[in-house]
Amino acid sequence: MKEIQGSKGTKEDCTKDGVSDILNDSEILESFEIGAAPMITKKEAMSIYCLPEGILAVCQCVENENPHRKGWSNLKVAAYKWMFYMARRMCNPYEHIDHLSPERVSFMNRSALKLANINALFDFTLIPQTSNNTFTSFADLCGAPGGFSEYLLYFCNHVRNMRSSKGFGMSLLGTNQHGTGFQWNLPRPVADGIFQIIQGSDGSGDIYNWENIQFLKEFIENDTKDQQQMLTNKESISSLCDLVVADGGLDAQRESEIQEYLTFELVVNQVAAALLLLNHGGNFVMKFFGSENYS
Repeated sequence: MKEIQGSKGTKEDCTKDGVSDILNDSEILESFEIGAAPMITKKEAMSIYCLPEGILAVCQCVENENPHRKGWSNLKVAAYKWMFYMARRMCNPYEHIDHLSPERVSFMNRSALKLANINALFDFTLIPQTSNNTFTSFADLCGAPGGFSEYLLYFCNHVRNMRSSKGFGMSLLGTNQHGTGFQWNLPRPVADGIFQIIQGSDGSGDIYNWENIQFLKEFIENDTKDQQQMLTNKESISSLCDLVVADGGLDAQRESEIQEYLTFELVVNQVAAALLLLNHGGNFVMKFFGSENYS
């Protein structure tokens, strides 16, 4: 974890005392949070996060020595992360919609819910309905830890009952010029053989290396061809993906003014990869940030 020094401690201090399960390390700090102390007073929370007194009255607080006036009464303070969490819940009533399902379906992060929402808006046509003897596949670019794929696998296997479906994922495993990648967190689908992690020709999973994308294409092409032959007992033409999703991003919190410029290369590579990997008539969903140009 990257250490961010504050006036009373580091970012690691914010993850102690049961707060670490609220936000994960991939959360992006706002500019006013960078370098801030790990704890915040109730008065500051009301000013910064616009939290009402009723919420602050039930939040997790501890008493600390007053940092502004030595000898004065102790101040009640809470972790920055807890205040951020409460403010986000108030702004977005659907923050925990995955826990409201009668089947108690819970996904690893909000990426899965975003894709579920997009699929619903398009009348659940992101992955086309197929017959029982048709193999369906999708590719997940820059998607680790795997929120998009987690939803797609759930949709294919439990909603559509499409047992002949498989996902392929390629995501940065190490570090490149724009940051450090995440590890995939889909142990059950990988073990069941319905999701395969591809590292590319150089083993990095970095889509900036076009040879990795070509490696992914050839792998998917051969795998889907074999799967289709097993289903039909006939020779099949090579096949690619019916859907490509791309969830690439970078840590631009310290250079937010040029975020669009920094993400340009990533966006272009994801689009180019999707065009190479898609079947004719396939679908492509990509996440990207603002598109404002600066001179």
